[in-house]
Amino acid sequence: MIFSKASWGSMVFIKKDLDHFAEVSSLVPNSDKSHIFYGNVAISARRAFSGLLHMEEGELPVRYLGLLLVSTKLGLKDFQALIESIMRRVKAWAPNYLSFGGRLQLILATLASIQVFWCRTFILPVSVVKKCESILRSFLWFGVGDAKRAGKVAWERVCHPKQE
Repeated sequence: MIFSKASWGSMVFIKKDLDHFAEVSSLVPNSDKSHIFYGNVAISARRAFSGLLHMEEGELPVRYLGLLLVSTKLGLKDFQALIESIMRRVKAWAPNYLSFGGRLQLILATLASIQVFWCRTFILPVSVVKKCESILRSFLWFGVGDAKRAGKVAWERVCHPKQE
């Protein structure tokens, strides 16, 4: 990902850098996967820059490394991908009849990591955090991600650092 001022000089510099990178590494950016995004740039300049760099203009929102890139503040619906990602994994593992210890290991090693990955990039709304915790709690106690029953031990007592 490269950020730049929308000026001809900047675009020429980027083009030279990409050409130099291709020359020394024998790796060329894939024009089908590479896009250029603009913010408040004239249409004529957009066409010129896209032609120079041999990249199509992309439109936001777009997914990059699994995260949503937008030009505005994320809304609750934008975090639905996080919840769906966790639910998809829980539903894939639920039919395997995992033991309590197995479910706990999956939560600690995988499911919680998905949420942490998003937290490193975005400030998650409280409602999204609570929904994720609800899914993890249901999976831990009942082996499914959407159980409506109460757990055997309070979730706050389960969620302690390993030292405690």
